[in-house]
Amino acid sequence: MILAICLPVHSADFSAPAFVLQLTLLAIYIPAVLFGLSALARIFLRRQGDTTENQFFIILLIMILAAEGAELIHLEAIIGAFLAGLAVNRSLKHSEAKEQLEFLANTLFIPAFFLTIGFLIDVRVFAATIVNNFGLCVGIVGGLILAKFAAAFAAQRLFGYSTDEGCLMGSLSLPQVAATLAAALVAYETTNSAGVRLIDDPVLNTVIVLMVVTSVLGPILTERFGERLVAKTARVEIPTDSVVG
Repeated sequence: MILAICLPVHSADFSAPAFVLQLTLLAIYIPAVLFGLSALARIFLRRQGDTTENQFFIILLIMILAAEGAELIHLEAIIGAFLAGLAVNRSLKHSEAKEQLEFLANTLFIPAFFLTIGFLIDVRVFAATIVNNFGLCVGIVGGLILAKFAAAFAAQRLFGYSTDEGCLMGSLSLPQVAATLAAALVAYETTNSAGVRLIDDPVLNTVIVLMVVTSVLGPILTERFGERLVAKTARVEIPTDSVVG
């Protein structure tokens, strides 16, 4: 949602009336997609039958309507796609069509997206940018890691979880991959009237470093904290053969 506000402000220059109008349109568009389209999907499936073919049809319909609505209010397609995914999840949580679409995305669309990103990166320029902006990399990567674990520890204290459970929540939420890169790429390609990008090359390259670090560190920490939690749970369990009837 922050991206949805920043993009038009940067590309069209800031003005108070345009900013208020954009917020108003977002306030109408978001509930319409999240609640209106998901309700439409449930009504359609209830009347036409909850078959796999109808599920695919309603998924495509939600995608088209969300995309057209985003274009009408001058939003990027990625934001409409994200909200369409939330609407589909609300209406088709465990459907066969949703599982097949996830399989297709994981095996075709996401790899193709990363392949496209690879085409855009010059390795030498990328390495030089990281070296020359090392403080920026440390700040963004370190800031994200600290923020994720701070949120996890806050939830731990709020709900009375153990330290290992809090660490596990933090490690599970740590990896930043496709959605982060997609948002950064959209921001990178957005320019204002003077041709200045919303984020520059150092920030985009730092996001790629962020992806690599968190996607490697997250599973490692998850495995470690998960094993500790399982071992601790096993120690406190009472063996059934030791119970005297």
